[in-house]
Amino acid sequence: SRYIKVWEGNLSGLRQRQPVFITRLEGFRNISASETLAVHWPPTMQIVRLISQDHMNNKQYLGKADFLVFRAMNQHGFLGQLQEKKLCAVIQLPSQTLLLSVSDKAHRLIGMLFPGDMVVFKPQNQQPPPPPQQQQQLQSHMPQQPQGLIQMPQLQQQQQIQQQ
Repeated sequence: SRYIKVWEGNLSGLRQRQPVFITRLEGFRNISASETLAVHWPPTMQIVRLISQDHMNNKQYLGKADFLVFRAMNQHGFLGQLQEKKLCAVIQLPSQTLLLSVSDKAHRLIGMLFPGDMVVFKPQNQQPPPPPQQQQQLQSHMPQQPQGLIQMPQLQQQQQIQQQ
């Protein structure tokens, strides 16, 4: 196999500011990726926010990103909603940022792992490069794409509205 298991743990989110278990995950790295890729990962990864897959797919990144494959041990409705609404989960790890999206294969998720606590986008051709102190961080709101960040409570409100 081209992938080696590097992590097993829980994926959780927040509902009304309380952690909610979503699923148990197994994480796999490519055999060519660093052996220490997941060495400091906690036993539970918590989603800090959701962003549009389209928003992420239309961006180019500076620096290196590692791709991982995750296997969900059970299918939770939240994973179906991520796929249906084309959203990525943002997970803040101790020294990395993980963007997690659901793949077309059942129980499979794809992770893009970035070093540090920010993802730096390549400037668009029509825009000058931002000064270093103005680089976009995932924790901050992106002014060019305000629809790109969706807080989990807002998503839950949208789901409640759709259910009614």
